[in-house]
Amino acid sequence: MTPLQAFAILGAMLFPCAAFLYAQGEWNRVQARASRAWPTVPGVVQESRIDHKQTQYTRLHRLVLRYRYEVGRDGYDGDMAEFGPSWVRAKDSIEALAQKYPVGAKVTVHYDPNDPKTSVLDVSDAMARQNNWRIWLFVVFPFALAVVVAIVNR
Repeated sequence: MTPLQAFAILGAMLFPCAAFLYAQGEWNRVQARASRAWPTVPGVVQESRIDHKQTQYTRLHRLVLRYRYEVGRDGYDGDMAEFGPSWVRAKDSIEALAQKYPVGAKVTVHYDPNDPKTSVLDVSDAMARQNNWRIWLFVVFPFALAVVVAIVNR
């Protein structure tokens, strides 16, 4: 196998994954920015705990959150602290969110005026930037393998 063939094969498989992850991250950043202009209402945290899961390579964490809020006379349950991936490697980020939103805490809920059941507590895009390292992994790996193949086939 030539380096070009190795690059082409892995690139064809991994670049679409990288593009998907990039688009997903951009979508979350756009949503976070848009939510800054959404109307707000008071809410109360009903559930707040941290879940963990072990993957083959790392341990991931997420905040399990549920809060209650009302828009007009309608009640809603929200579950999103910030726009971004549900599971992240950064345990400290999740722990900080859990401390910020304990059960019983009074919170300000930003809700989408076009769809009040869509809501978020924190309009920062910090969580949306989590896991960006995966994009680079999918982009760099085909290049790295092509270099290895070139060295081996020298």
